[in-house]
Amino acid sequence: MNRKRKKQILSNIVFPGIAIASSFALRRLFDYGYQKVRKEDPPKTIRQNSYDTAHVIIWTVATSAIAGLGKLLAEDIVEKKWKLD
Repeated sequence: MNRKRKKQILSNIVFPGIAIASSFALRRLFDYGYQKVRKEDPPKTIRQNSYDTAHVIIWTVATSAIAGLGKLLAEDIVEKKWKLD
């Protein structure tokens, strides 16, 4: 398989699949960790009365940043595995 075809497959099939799978897995991991540390469910919306807005924003930013890094790491591993550098 030539280099151009590999990149097409990665960008159209593999990377979106990685993004979806990693987001589901990381979300479950984050929720589990939050429940273990705080002994309550993580915030889902700003309208929940038990959390203030700052808490919800910090949780959202933290989980989004870590999920983004996880996705980039997974994509980097796949690129190296397929030797596309």
